[in-house]
Amino acid sequence: MLNLILKDNRSLLSLNRENIKWIDPIELSKIVPNFRLCYLNLSSSFCMNYSVFQYFNLQNVQTLILQQCHWIDKNIWNMIVCDCKKIEEINLTGCWTLDQSDVQALFEKHGSTLKIVSLENIFSMSDVTISTIAQHSKKLKILNLKGCWRITDNGLKMLSNIRTLNRLYLDLCYKTSLLGYRKLIDSG
Repeated sequence: MLNLILKDNRSLLSLNRENIKWIDPIELSKIVPNFRLCYLNLSSSFCMNYSVFQYFNLQNVQTLILQQCHWIDKNIWNMIVCDCKKIEEINLTGCWTLDQSDVQALFEKHGSTLKIVSLENIFSMSDVTISTIAQHSKKLKILNLKGCWRITDNGLKMLSNIRTLNRLYLDLCYKTSLLGYRKLIDSG
């Protein structure tokens, strides 16, 4: 089916391959010449290795959804950080293999463009990561940190420096307190 859709198509803007457990590299090779792809959803895909991901042209991708892609390897992550030059929204919910340094690299490179970020259930997130997020975010409006249980009230204090932030999700962040929430709200 994808063959019919992509045959000689150089203007595909959006690709949703959500819940596809196996992604065929040959099928994806037809996307290579597409430089206009700006929305890519590979949620819940099991086969997330470099041989598959290398076929995507990420330079114009603004929205990248990788929710529940548990096994993102370092080569793929480096490609995302380096090649997604226009990224505004990224959903990494449940991407367990990502660690603090991976998220820090994302914000150091793209903090000026990111508007919506979900880091839900990435258990390595801590105040160290929050410091980088707060330092590099220029346009961040929505941040999902649900289940990031290592974040403390000190991390919440750092988030108060992001003036564009208007929605923050902190469910199951067990090391935060009502006092931390109060200070965050009072700061602006």
